[in-house]
Amino acid sequence: MPGITLKNIPDTLYQRLVDIARQHHRSLTKEILFALERHVQQPSHDKTELLQRIRAVRDRYPPNISETDVDSWKQAGRP
Repeated sequence: MPGITLKNIPDTLYQRLVDIARQHHRSLTKEILFALERHVQQPSHDKTELLQRIRAVRDRYPPNISETDVDSWKQAGRP
């Protein structure tokens, strides 16, 4: 089976991988393989469909949201 050597992994990324592997009771190698498989198997997104979804969400809100609007929305959601 082929192997890969990774170099120059940022310390923070390495530590996160170690922590996640520990949480999932996996070795670091198995955790990285799991993450790679999950990433590669994700379907690619159609840019046109994504733009349509973004526009649909954006159309639900007023065109010019002011700071006052945001403040009133925050207060409306609080007891």
